[in-house]
Amino acid sequence: IVARLNEMFDTEKLTDSDLINYSQTIWDKINENEIVMQQIANNPADKVMLGDFPDATLDAIFDSQDAYQEITRQLLSDSNRLAQFTRFLLDSKVSPA
Repeated sequence: IVARLNEMFDTEKLTDSDLINYSQTIWDKINENEIVMQQIANNPADKVMLGDFPDATLDAIFDSQDAYQEITRQLLSDSNRLAQFTRFLLDSKVSPA
């Protein structure tokens, strides 16, 4: 997966984690589209590429950008929210001793 992503992108400023996380975010957004998910479930990849999947991918790219910008705006404009989010990250990723 990483090798394919590295072939697609200029990775000078991107880590493998950046690429993997981004592709997962886009996939999660596409997954919200029930019609596209039905097309994926019921057709081979070549046929899926002729359906709604390419447009859904572009929509997911724009939607995720908008969502990330809004999340970033909220975090950077409210120090309390930023502190809560920072603690959430720690609590959700580090198991208690």
